[in-house]
Amino acid sequence: MKKFLFVIGLIFCMSSHLSFADEEVSNRVYIQSSDHGHLYAKCFPEEGYGLKGRTLVFRIDDQGNDELLYTYDWYSPRIYLLENRERLVKLGSWPRGREVSDDHLAIALYKQGQLLKEYSTKDIVDLGYKISTSVSHYTVFQEVLGFRWLRHGDEYAFDIKMWDDSILSFDTNTGEVFVAQ
Repeated sequence: MKKFLFVIGLIFCMSSHLSFADEEVSNRVYIQSSDHGHLYAKCFPEEGYGLKGRTLVFRIDDQGNDELLYTYDWYSPRIYLLENRERLVKLGSWPRGREVSDDHLAIALYKQGQLLKEYSTKDIVDLGYKISTSVSHYTVFQEVLGFRWLRHGDEYAFDIKMWDDSILSFDTNTGEVFVAQ
């Protein structure tokens, strides 16, 4: 009987843990820096969920002074900064539902304050990639790998591991997909 109750309790604990795994984390104010710390962004959400808000990108000079470079009228739960040519990658939030949409941002690439290109979750699936679904959400990316130097001066890629374990690469000079392995 004790063994039976232990197994039931274990199943209950595991199932309650799994149900919490699909709960959304609300937006929060945060600061994101580039790898070497010379650029940083302050990200301010307007709502508990979604992409409304403001993002301010700063450069720090050798004396420790902050210079405001760019102001964006959007919020992202995850951004990535690269100091070379002031590149920024913005990811969308964890979309609700199980269907991709032109209205759900997957990724947007910026260079020196200008939008190069943005891709919806539908755009990514139209490239031939699959999504992963949970109880109430879905995602198109398995893992963000980040910036990669291409050995050609100032050329960088931004790489993402997809659900089929292939790598989707974006050219940070143009925003175009240039390698799909």
